[in-house]
Amino acid sequence: MTVPDRYVGTVYLLHFDRPYRHARHYIGWAKNVTSRLALHEAGQGARLLQVVQAAGITWTLARTWRGSRSRERQIKRMGGAARRCPLCGVRPMPDRSATLDAGWARAYRLRELIDLWWETTDPVQRDRIDAEITALTESTPCTPLPGVTSPVDSLAAWAA
Repeated sequence: MTVPDRYVGTVYLLHFDRPYRHARHYIGWAKNVTSRLALHEAGQGARLLQVVQAAGITWTLARTWRGSRSRERQIKRMGGAARRCPLCGVRPMPDRSATLDAGWARAYRLRELIDLWWETTDPVQRDRIDAEITALTESTPCTPLPGVTSPVDSLAAWAA
């Protein structure tokens, strides 16, 4: 299920330069992050940030995610904001959804081509399908299993 664009904004993570009691981070959501951060700097908005400002603690925008308020809730429920903060030494994983989507599209196309190949008896059509299958499979590098150096080793590792 996709969220309508009017509900999509930015989830943001603020990193405090020193802890305030137990708090080291703040996670929030805004449709317009720039104006929301300006409110935080002015001492308005979230109560925690008002108290942090009164204590003389500064903060830095550490990370953002595109998403809705439900995404903010999800991130908060997971806990451990420090595990998501690059300023705490964490390196966020790159977004792999585009790569996965391309991989699935390629897999579905291969399946479609194989079905077409079996349905047709025309040799010219089969040659065209063979060429497209070859192009799709050669453009995708395979990742070998750790410690495997040849196809024979690969089969032995798979059979084990």
